[in-house]
Amino acid sequence: WLDGQEITQFTYFQQSGSLPLDPVSVEITYGLDRIVMYLQNKRQVWDIDVDGVHSFDEIYRPAEVEHCVYNFELADVDRLKQLYEIYQAEAQACIARGLVIPAHDFVLRQSHTFNLLDARGAIGVTERAKFFADMRRQARAVSELYVKQRETEEFPWLANGEATSAPGTSAAVTDTSEPEATGQVTAPQDFLLELGSEELPPQDVGEGIEQISRNLADLLQAAKLTYTDLRVTGTTRRLVAHVTGLSPMQTDEVVEKRGPALDRAFDEAGNPTKAAAGFARGQGVDVSELETRDKYVYAVKRVAGRPTTAVLPELCVQLLDGLRWRKTMRWNSSN
Repeated sequence: WLDGQEITQFTYFQQSGSLPLDPVSVEITYGLDRIVMYLQNKRQVWDIDVDGVHSFDEIYRPAEVEHCVYNFELADVDRLKQLYEIYQAEAQACIARGLVIPAHDFVLRQSHTFNLLDARGAIGVTERAKFFADMRRQARAVSELYVKQRETEEFPWLANGEATSAPGTSAAVTDTSEPEATGQVTAPQDFLLELGSEELPPQDVGEGIEQISRNLADLLQAAKLTYTDLRVTGTTRRLVAHVTGLSPMQTDEVVEKRGPALDRAFDEAGNPTKAAAGFARGQGVDVSELETRDKYVYAVKRVAGRPTTAVLPELCVQLLDGLRWRKTMRWNSSN
């Protein structure tokens, strides 16, 4: 958002031409005219200075007006229907000959002609479904033809390292390395996690806030990270978790493991047995460090806490992976 205007739009594609995409692809659209309006301090798009001499109004408004007159007043419905049928027949002929790009062009022409017919009010409810079914069927045929064409060529772009996985496979990559140290944090800090999204339904906003509040508190407790306060807010475009006074390190942990009974851990002379030695070795302590109480031996380890900066990345992954929604999109082979 910029100055109250939406300037970016994310469109996610699970399919293209009715064929599943792997990975799910995204198209990012920028509202350049709205950005320019802000930069030039203009109140409407027609006032944009295009080249220092001419305005947006001078260059583009006449074309807008003329196209509107044609689209809504002049375009002849009968001729448009004839054009649609011609484009459909040409697309089918190209598909039959294996001509991918010309076939695709004629499907696009059909779509444009449909929009003109729709603007003229010439498309009924039943007709609309038929038009869509016809265009979808040809678009799928073009897509299948394109995939077959690339398969015949053995997907040459994949061999050039332009993709990370073969068709139909998932290329999930998990970075398990520790983040690079940028200086030791010694005092409590604030932590802000912002999750951007497309337009969330109001019900999902409330459920998202509730889930993040509950799950993040549980994860911080399990990770032995203390904090002063946790507040989660949200809108239809973002969910935000704000943690104040987050400790710079995990709390040190004392881990106790009970081992064999005393009569099995030591012989009559008080020397440790193989059972005691094996238990100590398995717990990573020296046999001399074993403690005795309640007729058993115990291995007691003091585990130093990790820096919060090293814990947070994996904690955030767990938090996001744990979110559940009423309706979700498929992102990869894990669904």
